[in-house]
Amino acid sequence: MKKLLVVAILALSAVSAFAQVEEGKSYLKVYGGYTNTTSNASDASAKSGFVGGALLEYALGDNVSLGFGANYAKKQINFCGSGYDLDAELNYITVPIIARYYIAGGLSVYSGGELSYLVSDDTKGTGQLMKHNKFNVGIPVGIGFEFSHFVLEAQYSVSVTGFRKDMDSSNTTNPKINGFQVTLGYKFSL
Repeated sequence: MKKLLVVAILALSAVSAFAQVEEGKSYLKVYGGYTNTTSNASDASAKSGFVGGALLEYALGDNVSLGFGANYAKKQINFCGSGYDLDAELNYITVPIIARYYIAGGLSVYSGGELSYLVSDDTKGTGQLMKHNKFNVGIPVGIGFEFSHFVLEAQYSVSVTGFRKDMDSSNTTNPKINGFQVTLGYKFSL
């Protein structure tokens, strides 16, 4: 899989790449992809899901932009321990606000903040079911590559708040949901 991804990136980098954004212009990116959800809880194991959405980006300069978006993410995770085995399927609407720096040749890095709202919680299994907080705050950090209006990105989101409703959110034992995602999108100039 890694070899295929490297070959695809190298092949696509031969296509003309955006060096930067143009100051004062706006861009719209629509995207979809794969997400892998993890947790800092010792009884958790990662499961895959998907993400899709849109991001509006405004270029503050030739190398810097601010973005505001919305996406839908299906986050799945398993919690297994003595007396319980729970599969959580959590559906979120997430609103990210990011700052992006374009390094060169279509390569960029970004970070910011995101607020997620739990739309639905379909947790099943044996043992006591958990109640989850409706809101989650996270910090996304990522890298992207643009080529001929296509955008390939890899992002890791670190949760700041705990997701169990039956525990104090500031409690260090309240598990946090973190996630890695890879997306492919298309960027329009507005």
